[in-house]
Amino acid sequence: MRTQIYTIAIILGLVISFQASSQDFSKSIDDAKSSYSSGNLDDARFALEQALQQIDQAIGKEILKLLPSDLSGMSYHEDQDNVVGTNMGFAGLFVDRNYGEGEKTASIEIIGDSPLMGALTAMMALPAIMTSGDQKRIKVDGYKSVIEKETDANGIISYKVQIPANSTLISFSCSGYDENQVISMTNQIPVGQIVKLAQ
Repeated sequence: MRTQIYTIAIILGLVISFQASSQDFSKSIDDAKSSYSSGNLDDARFALEQALQQIDQAIGKEILKLLPSDLSGMSYHEDQDNVVGTNMGFAGLFVDRNYGEGEKTASIEIIGDSPLMGALTAMMALPAIMTSGDQKRIKVDGYKSVIEKETDANGIISYKVQIPANSTLISFSCSGYDENQVISMTNQIPVGQIVKLAQ
C-alpha cells in the first residue's frame, strides 16, 4: 500500500513540474485509486498507465523546447513536431522533429527505452562489432555515439548518428551535408539536458 502511495506522489510531482493537463491526470489517478480499492487491479494498472502516458507527453513537450529551431540554415517544421507517450512496454517516450526540405533535410528522434539500446551499447563497448567502414564512433556532448554513412539506390548520401544515453536513444538523420557538417549539427543537440528530462 505504501509503495502505491509513493508511486502516486512521484507521478503527481512530475506532472506538476512539467505542467501536464491536471484534469486528465487527476482523473486517471482517481480511477486508479478507485479500481485498486475495489480490488480491480487490471483497471488500476490501466489507469496508472494512462497517467504515465500523460507524463511522457509532458516530458516530450519539454524536450521539444530544448531542440534547436534551426540547423545550418534549415528551419524546423513546427506542424510536424511529434510527441507520443506510447507506453507500450518498450517505448514510453517518443519525440520527433524535422528540418529542411528537398535535398537538404534532417530529423531528430528521441525514444525512451528503445529496443536498440542493447545492440548499440555492445557496439560502443566493442568497436570490432562494427560491420563496415561506413560506421565509426564519435562523441556527442560527452556521450559515445555511432555515425553511419548510407548511400541509397540513387547515389544520395545520408548520415545517421545514434546516441545511446542511459535508457534513451537519440537519433539524428541528415542528408545533403558532408560528415563534418553532420557532426557539427549533431553537436547542437543538447543531449545532456534531454537525458535529464527523459530519465
